[in-house]
Amino acid sequence: GVATPDQGLDKKGEPGPAFQPGLELLARQVLIAEGARGFLAGQVIKRFDLARGKAPQKYALGLKELWRIPKAQHRAGRVEHLTGFPLHRQAQGGAFLYHYGKDLLSLGLIVHADYENPALSPFELLQRLKTHPHVRACLEGGERIGYGAKVIAVGGEQSRPEAVFPGGMLIGCAAGLFDMARMRGIDHAILSGIAAAECTMQHFADTPRPTDRSSCLHEAHRQNGIATRLHRARHVKPLLSRFGMEAGAALVAADLWLARFIGRNLPIDLSHKGADRQSFRCDHVKRLARVSPGEQKLCFDLPTSLQLAGVYHEEGQPSHLRFRNPHRQLENVDRFGLEPAQYYCPAGVYEQRFGEAGKAFVHIAFGNCLHCKMCDIRDPADNLVWHVPPSGGPTYVDM
Repeated sequence: GVATPDQGLDKKGEPGPAFQPGLELLARQVLIAEGARGFLAGQVIKRFDLARGKAPQKYALGLKELWRIPKAQHRAGRVEHLTGFPLHRQAQGGAFLYHYGKDLLSLGLIVHADYENPALSPFELLQRLKTHPHVRACLEGGERIGYGAKVIAVGGEQSRPEAVFPGGMLIGCAAGLFDMARMRGIDHAILSGIAAAECTMQHFADTPRPTDRSSCLHEAHRQNGIATRLHRARHVKPLLSRFGMEAGAALVAADLWLARFIGRNLPIDLSHKGADRQSFRCDHVKRLARVSPGEQKLCFDLPTSLQLAGVYHEEGQPSHLRFRNPHRQLENVDRFGLEPAQYYCPAGVYEQRFGEAGKAFVHIAFGNCLHCKMCDIRDPADNLVWHVPPSGGPTYVDM
């Protein structure tokens, strides 16, 4: 089973006046569906060595704003996927515009987490996106009513861990089932959930021992098409990483067309070069010019954006963002001349400050955290760790 976090802890992690111990929830099978970079899934993968022989998982950061736009500009059901500006050659990724609901427009930017510039700010790129004439025309006269961020697992087949472990299964993005070629994540999560439920019932009927591994999930993923689609799209991320968004996109198109019409991909065997945290380069430090808040009444600063995310953490609770080794917190500053977390974090959690005698340190404002897991993925020193907080987080509405 699983255990819920202890409640009522103070800043030091000690029991406070309102302390309540966590609950142990026991089960014959545990289906873990935490999404990308899940806390439980990470422990399970490590404990049972489920990623043995696999490439490191690759991630992208998705930032999204929700707008209510004038009726004259709303096109119900319209979907637009964009590439190029504002990423250009700074990072892989793209943007989207989804018209839905009652005059609602979802604006998002996807930035792959293996870019090289330690001072690149995905939040600033999102604000810059809105200055493009096409995007600006969609938003003018509207009202921004939501903001949020979350990582996506885009490693595909090469990074997909074993989905079955003794006593449970990984489903959805916890199992790395996102199809980057077709932007299929939600339906794969649903299909894997259905398959896991059916396999669990079959497992209960076949054996009384709850800790055995269920044996039918792989076949279920083959039958529902998940395994086939991930296999055909296995070269997408490696090709983009090696050749960039222009040449890489052309090779991806050729690879996917061959897979569709002749059932075979390009005669190559590509995998991922390494973990996202290893891609920052000292010689690529370049700070972006910030878009002025209020420009064309479309661009905003980070504190204003966080108010729309409804972020709340109880005052006095312990920080769920911690250094593995506090004495190594300036390792990135020594290496790059700055702390990259203050740029890649979409919530302004990390700030490089100076204390007595000008000594630098990294301040963690955990109360701002959107629980996107970017710091847990991207820290070059592998020293920042996201834990499950006792309470709190973003409160998204219609996002």
